[in-house]
Formats: sequence, structure tokens, C-alpha cells
Amino acid sequence: ATALAVIGPILYRDPLKGRMKSVALERDKMRERERARLQAAAKEGDKRASLRSEQKAFFQKFVDAFDLRKRLDDGTTAQKLLQAGKRRPSAIPVFLTLRVLLPFGFAAVVAFYMYVILPDLLPANQKVLAICGGAALGFYGPNIWLTNTIKKRQQSIKRAWPDALDLMLICVESGMSIEAALKK
Repeated sequence: ATALAVIGPILYRDPLKGRMKSVALERDKMRERERARLQAAAKEGDKRASLRSEQKAFFQKFVDAFDLRKRLDDGTTAQKLLQAGKRRPSAIPVFLTLRVLLPFGFAAVVAFYMYVILPDLLPANQKVLAICGGAALGFYGPNIWLTNTIKKRQQSIKRAWPDALDLMLICVESGMSIEAALKK
């Protein structure tokens, strides 16, 4: 029984380990094939051949064209976006562009609704007031969304903090370094 207990693990092959290795190798091959395909397409001049999306360039161009950073950014927008968990460099241009375009979009939707869908519902002055309300909602909507996102994220962090601290304490007490505990 002792010899079997010692020799058993040597003779036993773990099928999961082999499958995991083959999956990892296949994933690496697929990644290399896709990168080679994208590089070949980029050499041919295909603008869509990129691992990164270029659709955010519109927002940056829009912000630069109308100088929205000076006009709409009060200096805390970047900090608020970071607090909301929006860390990409394109977050500020997208946010500022939406702050400019959404009032027009909301006003157009409300005007279409008031004048086409329900033309006899309200008098003309109340329709204009509703359109202005839609534009105001479109202007303040991104700020309201940002504030709500910050509050939700802070609440989620506050809820998870005791468990994270407890797990870190257990890891450190078990002999892990503080860096490894933080990663865990």
C-alpha cells in the first residue's frame, strides 16, 4: 500500500493539465494568426485593420474643433470620470461631446413627438416649453449620469472593503508578502 501511494501519483496523468496546455497553445496560435492578418491588412491601407478602435477619433476631433475643454471642462471633469471608473483617455472627449450633442438630440426627439405624433395635445407655447425642457435634460443628463455612477461605484467599494481587508489579513497572516496579498 505504501509503494502504491508513492508510485501512484507518478504514474497518474492529469488529463485536465494536458487539455489546458493545448487550449493555451491554440489560443496563442489564434492570436498570432489574427495579428498577422491585421498587420497584412494595415499594410494594404485598410483603416479598419487595427486592434484598437478608431471610432473615438470623432469625439476628439469634435472637442478640438469647438474647443470644448475650455468651454465645458471645469477642471473636475477628469477627476469625476476617474471616480466613476472611466479611465480611458477617450472618456473626456466622449463625455464633452455628449454634453454638447445630447441637448439637440433630446430637443429634436421631443419636437418630433410634440409636432408629429401628438400635434393637438398641447398649445404652441407649452410645446416650446417641453422642447426647452428636453434640451435642458439633454444638457444636464450627462452630469446626472456621472454623479449617479460615482455614487454607485463608491457604494460598491464601501460594501466590498471589509471583505477585501479581511482577505488581505488572512493572506498576510498565512505568510504571503503584502504585495501578493494586495494582488490576491
